[in-house]
Amino acid sequence: MISFDRLQNSDGDIYIVGGDFVNGPSDEAHIQELVGSAPGDWRQFVKIGAQAVNFLKSPLSQASRFIKILKMQLKMDGYQNISVVLHDGLRDFEVTAERIK
Repeated sequence: MISFDRLQNSDGDIYIVGGDFVNGPSDEAHIQELVGSAPGDWRQFVKIGAQAVNFLKSPLSQASRFIKILKMQLKMDGYQNISVVLHDGLRDFEVTAERIK
């Protein structure tokens, strides 16, 4: 199942074409928001957020802790088949996940 929502650019601005919001697959944006937010950032869902910014300058030994937190957050939000691949420690990583159908 793919989630659809209003699409945004990398600055977080909503795409508007012909005076209308542009809708499309939003799972990638949703995962990015979860990675970048911290618990308390979302008023309605106060426990959501993986706090990636807190780990950016951490030693690589903290990578497993961050990955564990991120996977737990994604599972709580309805994702499965979660993969987190580190490219440059915690400075560059790739997350893939699928919504539970």
